[in-house]
Amino acid sequence: MNLLEILTQTFIEDITSFKTVCTYVLIGVISSAFLEGNIRRAGIDVNWADRFWIVIGWPIALITFIYHFFKGLFGDD
Repeated sequence: MNLLEILTQTFIEDITSFKTVCTYVLIGVISSAFLEGNIRRAGIDVNWADRFWIVIGWPIALITFIYHFFKGLFGDD
């Protein structure tokens, strides 16, 4: 096997391990609680589908929140 195949196999084994999946979901739940608190403070209701997608896609949700937070803080928004 060449180096690329070894790295690919190692990466796939790592991201499918139980510990890695649990860590990802735990970070998602924590960031979801933070984001939901701020979303509710803004007066928007959050349903279960929203919570699910925030937990699953927490990196995108968190980056989007941070971007709009600073845009609103320093801009005209």
